[in-house]
Amino acid sequence: MNLQLKTVYAKPSENDGIRLWTEALWPNEVDTRNMHLDRWIKELAPSFDITELYRRGEIDRQGFKEAYWDELAQKDKQTQIQYIKNKQEEHTITLLYSSKNEQNSIASYLKEFLEK
Repeated sequence: MNLQLKTVYAKPSENDGIRLWTEALWPNEVDTRNMHLDRWIKELAPSFDITELYRRGEIDRQGFKEAYWDELAQKDKQTQIQYIKNKQEEHTITLLYSSKNEQNSIASYLKEFLEK
């Protein structure tokens, strides 16, 4: 089926299918009861360590993405990865993000990882 991205600030729609929150923290200014969230996959969010390296400027966007993909390839992440792949066979999956820039969102990096 389809794997798509959507900002959590956009109104949910019937075309969203299964809505997955991809970040470690809840979004600001969004009532989580109105997110129409099917699952929070916080196990697939980037670790605090690589997030802090990026925030301090010790790694750039590409370095962040590569470190995140290394984390996603770890054995302990495979249950959640397989959950998404299995659901994707029959349903549309919407990966939700809070970033203002879709291309640099955690959800976009996760989507790209899942599609490779």
